Amino acid sequence: MTQVVRFPEKVWGQLATIADNRSQSIADVIVDAAQGLLGQPRPEPKCDLPHVKPKRDVRGRPPVLDWQDEVVASRIRELHGLGRSMKETARELGVSWDAVRTAYTHLGLPTTKRNTHPKEGTDA
Repeated sequence: MTQVVRFPEKVWGQLATIADNRSQSIADVIVDAAQGLLGQPRPEPKCDLPHVKPKRDVRGRPPVLDWQDEVVASRIRELHGLGRSMKETARELGVSWDAVRTAYTHLGLPTTKRNTHPKEGTDA
């Protein structure tokens, strides 16, 4: 049996914003919230790469990124060269956006997008 759940517009907008920030669907955000309320453990994100290991001693803390490891650094540079955003790089490496931003800073990569295609007719 399917049941329709209605949310007030303000709540729906907040759910949409949260889902967009997390790069998830609204349904996933609702399921995560329900699991948190029910006390069910959330599945830990898994990364097959040997250099990314979640800290198991602190619940909810994202894994750190070892940017000094040359393999990790070259992968970050490669993803940056392909035009991937920091958010996409973080998702692929299984770490937080903050960890990727720190790695970008240490590796000398720009942390903001630059306008590489200025408007036509603006000769400088």
